[in-house]
Amino acid sequence: MSQRVKLILAGIVIVGVIGMISGIYMYNKPHADLTSQEADFVMPSSRLFSEFEADENSAMEKYANKVIEISGKVQEITTTGEGGTVLVLRGDEDMFGVNCAFEAQDAAAIEDLQTGQEITLRGLCAGMLMDVNLSRCVLVD
Repeated sequence: MSQRVKLILAGIVIVGVIGMISGIYMYNKPHADLTSQEADFVMPSSRLFSEFEADENSAMEKYANKVIEISGKVQEITTTGEGGTVLVLRGDEDMFGVNCAFEAQDAAAIEDLQTGQEITLRGLCAGMLMDVNLSRCVLVD
């Protein structure tokens, strides 16, 4: 093998190792703590749902992957198979609303919540599938 081919192969190996290390770092990087992070938008849950219902594409452009602080009435509380909890916020006559997914480590903070209770929470907007979905939610005091 010529010297030039060896240098090219060594360069490819070095770039591959750097890419692999970067990928592992990004995969294991902890999520930002939404408890202390400032919300990009603050609104009632009904308004967030109304904007998605009126024009989902423009709402996605505006809210996707943004931190949103919403307030509303707890309609339903469901525990997921992974130990997380999903709260549904909606009005009394609304058929759809906002699903707010809490991770398993945040279960203790929301265990005393009851349906009908008015709450404020912060989460990352993940889009809409019948309901608007917020992930990594945390309660706001």
